[in-house]
Amino acid sequence: MYPKSLKNLIESFKLLPGIGDKTAERLAFYLINEEEEKTTFFAESIKEAKEKIHKCSICNSITDQEICDICNNSLREKDFLCVVEDPKSVFLFEKLGMFSGKYHVLKGLISPKYGINPEDIQLEKLIARIKENNFKEII
Repeated sequence: MYPKSLKNLIESFKLLPGIGDKTAERLAFYLINEEEEKTTFFAESIKEAKEKIHKCSICNSITDQEICDICNNSLREKDFLCVVEDPKSVFLFEKLGMFSGKYHVLKGLISPKYGINPEDIQLEKLIARIKENNFKEII
């Protein structure tokens, strides 16, 4: 029914969480009707994020540098560590502005039901970090 390239674009959007048939079609038609400059920027942004975003070598959050801005910030409280499930949680806490310490991002949550064990979420990296630093409080 649709040209192959449009069908592929629709199918690509459907791979995203929460995007169904109608929304995928709406997004695809929006993009093909936009100016080439905007669609090129969109495509290049996806490619650049995929190429440059990686885990911070200290806290496991995401960054486009070796060490993220939070770990690099000498004004943050070094005595407090907040352990979170994923990088998205770090950004949520930062938007709320309620925590000024450091973070450590696990690789998910332990779930015996789904066969996710402590070694699967890089708990050993957290333990090593705690041993290296003298945190007064871990949240």
